[in-house]
Parts: sequence; C-alpha cells; structure tokens
Amino acid sequence: MHTRTPVQVAEQINGDGINIVVDLGGHLSVTSQVALALQPAPLAVNYLSWLATSGAPYIQTFLTDSVATPPEYIRHHSEAVSYLPYSYQVNSNRYTHTHHYNP
Repeated sequence: MHTRTPVQVAEQINGDGINIVVDLGGHLSVTSQVALALQPAPLAVNYLSWLATSGAPYIQTFLTDSVATPPEYIRHHSEAVSYLPYSYQVNSNRYTHTHHYNP
C-alpha cells in the first residue's frame, strides 16, 4: 500500500490548484486532518463522516441537514453551517465501524 505524508497530500492539493477540499474522513483520518491544517486550498468543507463540528479552525464550512444539525445547535459549530435542501444525512445500520473503535 502506498501511503503519503500529510505534507505530500497538502502539496498535491495545492499544486493541482484545488479550491475546495471536502473532508470525508473527519477525525478518523490523521493524514487528512494534518494536511487540511496546512490549508492547501482556500476552502475546506466537513461533510458526511463527522456529524458534529470539527472544532478545527482550518475547516470553514460544515455541510449538513436540519435533522442531523437542528438550527439551535449552529451556535456550537466552529464552521459556518450550510444546510443541504431536501436531504437527510446518509447513513446505514448495515455496517459497523468497529475497525475504528474498540473499547
């Protein structure tokens, strides 16, 4: 398996001229979090994997819906909250994430 360092990932994003990075890994991906902290693109978006604020100053926007993130919770987010219309956070009870968490 070929792995890249966070610096290499950030350099690739920046070198390719990418303007918007969508983080699908949340806090489960150390490489992506460190790469995003280097701010390789003007806009970083939190979407899908982390259902709450990232708390990260380098992520500017959180894409969500009004069911997963009721409007009264917006004040707890470090990111600007953007609601997707006519949608609900995609999820399934068919899969478990035990490979990420083992109490």
